[in-house]
Amino acid sequence: MEIEFTQDEKEFFENEAIIYSIIRTVEVLEKAHLNDKISESDYDTLCRKLINQYKILIDGLGGSFNGLEAFMSKYGLSTSCKLSCKRLQLGITALDTHSTESDRPRTSNIIAVTQSFITANNALQLELRSVDKLIPILQDVVSSLGKVVGVPSSYIGGAKMQDWLITLSKMNAYEELSSEQAQQLDFDIDQAYRGFKECMGA
Repeated sequence: MEIEFTQDEKEFFENEAIIYSIIRTVEVLEKAHLNDKISESDYDTLCRKLINQYKILIDGLGGSFNGLEAFMSKYGLSTSCKLSCKRLQLGITALDTHSTESDRPRTSNIIAVTQSFITANNALQLELRSVDKLIPILQDVVSSLGKVVGVPSSYIGGAKMQDWLITLSKMNAYEELSSEQAQQLDFDIDQAYRGFKECMGA
């Protein structure tokens, strides 16, 4: 007996298949980047494209998408695609989180970090709580931090901001932080900014 699917069901399965292929492709791309098998510019271009495709697809699936980790568990990708999971949760490429000596002058990068922290702090002071508004703000913080050369390994502010990005990416775009979560995020942003200024001798 042949099973017939509705147009919506067909589209849903097709989107799930594309998400599956994106996860596998990003994993291969991350490993190629780690092993210097691909140029940084090619990696950056391809990775940004895949991250954007992923974002568009999950937005289209809406409430029927139960989150990246649940999807990966459902299709047996949890252990084989850990690099991909983190990259898609962060929503930015590895080049946005790690600096190289050839990057722009250090001073302009420090100014960019300062601006991104102030923007994030202001957003929370203005009681901005929605996930879809906070993710780009925190991505900017993580990205700008990654461009500063010479941040000591003892600085944990960047990792804290990445943790928040992962937490937010597990939520639906329409959701909002609770007052307790917002207070904790505000505190973590403040501590990360203070720590950064100390590292930079400001």
